[in-house]
This record gives sequence, C-alpha cells and structure tokens, in this order.
Amino acid sequence: MPLVDGVSGQGSRHRLLREIYDAANRGDFDALLARLHADIVWVTPTRRISGRNQVAGWLIGWHASAAPIHTVEEFADAGDTTVALVSISYTDARPDNHPAHVWRFRDEVVVRLEVFPQRDEALTVYGPAAR
Repeated sequence: MPLVDGVSGQGSRHRLLREIYDAANRGDFDALLARLHADIVWVTPTRRISGRNQVAGWLIGWHASAAPIHTVEEFADAGDTTVALVSISYTDARPDNHPAHVWRFRDEVVVRLEVFPQRDEALTVYGPAAR
C-alpha cells in the first residue's frame, strides 16, 4: 500500500476525504455528515460511536471545545480502506498531534472511521508496506 502524496492524490476517495476535512475545518458539519453512511461507525481512542446522528453530536461538541484544524499529509490505499496521515493543530494551548485516520468505504460513502493516535499502529494493521 504505497503512500500517495496528499497534494497529488487524484482518486475520488481522496477528493471525498479532502472535502470532509475541509468541511470540518470550516465547521460545516452538514457537508461533512452528508458524506457519511447513515450507519457510520466512528471509533476514537476513547469511544465507539454508531450512526450519523451520534457522530454529529460528538463532532460538534469536540470541535466547539478543541477547535481543531486538520491538514492531510498523505494517503495510503488498500481495497476499501484509505489511511490518512493527518496533522491536527488547535487554537488553544494543546500541542499539535499527528494521528492516522483509517477510513473504510462502501460505494464511495464512508462507513467507518478509526482514529489511531500513533500512526505506526495504523500502518502496521492496514499496510506494513506503507512504512
């Protein structure tokens, strides 16, 4: 699963994910949620959230408290899964972080997101060749 430069990746999934991150950055949760399956599974290090409405509530709360800005650095693809290596900065005193977001698709709609705080864990699970 080779890494694809985040700037030059032209696949429809990469465009879709860029739209999701851009929508999150500007606080347009309707646009973000429209790209998620109604039964999305959203897994963070501290919780597992199911369904678009539950994800909406969590996202709005998290963005209100943390004000994160996401910057995609690279994508890696394998089958129905895309790993996004992301840099997240905050407007408060929190340090930036650099997680991997593992997105799973069905018919070009996101059905699952799993957040890995340590990128190496995601790359080990979803693409050792991407290291």
